[in-house]
Amino acid sequence: MATVKYDEVIELIKSLPISEIKEVKDFAEFLKAKKTVKPKTSFSEFCGIIDKKDIKAIMSAIEEGCERVDTHEW
Repeated sequence: MATVKYDEVIELIKSLPISEIKEVKDFAEFLKAKKTVKPKTSFSEFCGIIDKKDIKAIMSAIEEGCERVDTHEW
């Protein structure tokens, strides 16, 4: 595992213009937030997250909207 030399990183950041320091800060915050969110790793983890009532509404909208052809639309 590589050793992080914080002093070198800090010196590099200090040499940047203020506008780029903000970008470094934004990126560091992005990396920190990314570590706190656990991504879903398996399809089965998504099973059951949609309410049955919502599934019925989605299926109804698909049946009503996708099976109808409007020949004058184009």
